Amino acid sequence: MEERVEQCQTSGGRDGGQPSAKRQCRDGQTRLAPPRELRQGILQHLLEPVVLRGYLGGGAGTGDGKGDGGAGWGCLEWSIDKWGEIFGNQELDFRVGQRVGTGQSLSAPQWESECQKAVMTFCDFLEWARGATSCTTTSGTEVKSATHWAYFDYYYLKDLGGQCQLEGAMDWGALGFPERGVGAGTLWIGSAGANTPCHIDTYGCNLIVQVLGRKRWVLFPECQSGLLSATRVPYEESSIYSSAGFPRPSLQCHPKLASATPYVITLHPGDTLFVPRHWWHSVENLDLAVSLNTWLEVPEDSAERVKEALVMYSVASLCQGVTSLDLLKSVFNPNMLDLATMTSPDLLALLREKVLAMTSPLTPTDTPVTSSLTPVTPKVTPMHTTNTHTVTPSFTPTLVTPTSKINLPSTLVTSTPPHPPSLTPSHPPDPQKSAKSRWHCADWLAKHSIEKVPHMTFCQYQRDILALGQVRSGQGVPGSATSQLESDLRVLIDAFTDRRVVSVLKEVLEEKMAERREMEGCGREAEEKGTGKNE
Repeated sequence: MEERVEQCQTSGGRDGGQPSAKRQCRDGQTRLAPPRELRQGILQHLLEPVVLRGYLGGGAGTGDGKGDGGAGWGCLEWSIDKWGEIFGNQELDFRVGQRVGTGQSLSAPQWESECQKAVMTFCDFLEWARGATSCTTTSGTEVKSATHWAYFDYYYLKDLGGQCQLEGAMDWGALGFPERGVGAGTLWIGSAGANTPCHIDTYGCNLIVQVLGRKRWVLFPECQSGLLSATRVPYEESSIYSSAGFPRPSLQCHPKLASATPYVITLHPGDTLFVPRHWWHSVENLDLAVSLNTWLEVPEDSAERVKEALVMYSVASLCQGVTSLDLLKSVFNPNMLDLATMTSPDLLALLREKVLAMTSPLTPTDTPVTSSLTPVTPKVTPMHTTNTHTVTPSFTPTLVTPTSKINLPSTLVTSTPPHPPSLTPSHPPDPQKSAKSRWHCADWLAKHSIEKVPHMTFCQYQRDILALGQVRSGQGVPGSATSQLESDLRVLIDAFTDRRVVSVLKEVLEEKMAERREMEGCGREAEEKGTGKNE
C-alpha cells in the first residue's frame, strides 16, 4: 500500500471559532501512515499514548481499511444539530454534576452516585447547554448550564436509535480496524465541564475520535498507581478509580500526587487518541463536545477477566448483610447495584460461570493468535427506556498478537559467550524489530503526523493547565459525609481487592483448576479401564 503525501491544516472554526473537523490538504512533506501500519503499531508496538492528527475526514468509506485514512468519517462534518436529528424525540439519560469554579479544587471526584439525573431529548439538551432554558432533574431540582454540566456518556451505538444513519458516516478501517462496525462504537456527548473521574480500564486498549468540540485528557502510566490513591469503591466491573478529585484534584488532600507526571493533551475535532492498556485517564469537556471510541482486546484480557471475577465476588461477599441502601449506593456504582441484592449461592454460581467460561489454561500463551477483535464491554449503562440490567455479561475472550515480549537482563544471559567479530553470523534484518523501532523514532512520528502525548510535573499541570494557585484543601464541590461503617467497609474492600492480593488468588485458582482437571482425567482413565475389563 502506498502512502499518501499530504500537508494538513485545520480549517477555521464554526461554532464560535472552534476548530472544525474539516481539513484542507495539499502536497507537502507529511505522510499519513497506512491503516495496516497503524493497526500493527497499536496492537504490537505502542506503549505510550499518541495522537493521530489529520487521519480522519469526511467522504464515503471504502469499508476495507485500504484507503488513505481520510474516508469514512462523514460524521466529522456534522453540526451538533445534526446529532439532534438522529436522536429525534428519543428521551436520553444525562448525568448532571456541579461545575467547579476557577481556583477551586476537589478533595474527591464527583462520583456517578452523587450526580443528579436528568431526562431530556437531545434538542432539549442543546437548548439547555446553550443557556436558553433550565431543566428539572429526576430529584426535582432545577439546574442551569451556568452552574451545572450534563453528560450523556458511555452508550453503545448499537443500543441507540438512529444507528442506520451512522452507517457509512464512521469507519474504523481508516485506523486499521475495518472489522469494527458502527455497533462497536461508544458515544460520549456532554456540555462544557462534563467529566469522568480518573480511572483504569482493566480490559483492552482504547481508540478515541474527537468529533466536535474540545476535550482534555490527563493520563498516567500504571507504574504511578501508588501515587493516585487507587480504590475499588465505588465498585464497577473493569474500572479501578483514583480517589483523588480529578479533573481538579487537591494536592493538599492527596500529597503523593506531587510526585506524579501527568500526560496531558487537548483533542480537537478530527483527532484520534490511542490509550494503551492500563493507563490511568481523566477526561473533561472544554466545550460542548462529541466523541466516539472503541475498545480493542489484548491477550492479557483473558487473565484480567478471571481477576475481575474474583474482585466481583470479594466485593459482593463483603457487602452481604448490609441493609443500608445509602451505604450500598456509596459502595456500588449505579449500574452495578443489582450485584448487592444477590444471595450467596447466586454469587457463587456467578463466579463459577465466569471462571469456567475462560479458556484453558487460564493464563494466555505467548503464541500469536489471529483475532476478529470482538468488542470489549467493560461497562453497561441502561437506557432511560430500559429498567433492567444484567451484571453477567457473556464473555468470549479472543487473543491478538502480544503487545510486548519478555526481555531478559543481559546480566542473566551468561551461558553462551558472544561471537568474535569474525565469527558473528549474518542474519537478515528483522522486519518486526524494524517496525517497532519506527514507532519510537521522533522523526518518523513527526513525519507521519503522530504525536506522543507530552508529560509534565504535577505542579506544572495544576499551575499551567488548571490555573490553580495556592488553594485551600478540599475547596470546591463538597462530597457526602462518610460514616465510620462506610470508612471501615471501604478499607476492607480495597484490601481484599488489592491487585497484589487478586494476582495471588488467581495463581492459586489456576493451580486448583489444574489439579481438578488432572483428577478428572485420571478418573476418566480409570473408568475406561474398568469398562474394558467388564467387556
